[in-house]
Amino acid sequence: MPQDIMDMQMQQVQPYYANINASELRDMNLIDSGLISMQLMLVARAHGYDTNPMAGYDKGQIAEAFGLDKERF
Repeated sequence: MPQDIMDMQMQQVQPYYANINASELRDMNLIDSGLISMQLMLVARAHGYDTNPMAGYDKGQIAEAFGLDKERF
């Protein structure tokens, strides 16, 4: 991306994100991460792998099982 285009887009986007509340930002992040996950699953399928989204797990236990920081993940 050319620098001038990046600068123009950053000037337009930064004020928007600076003025949204935490709830709106959380919702936006959940939607975006869902779309990213969907695309990764489609790429995996294109390479011959089957995937399955998961929910309903204990986040604290998952973090512990994988040695992750519970506060962060």
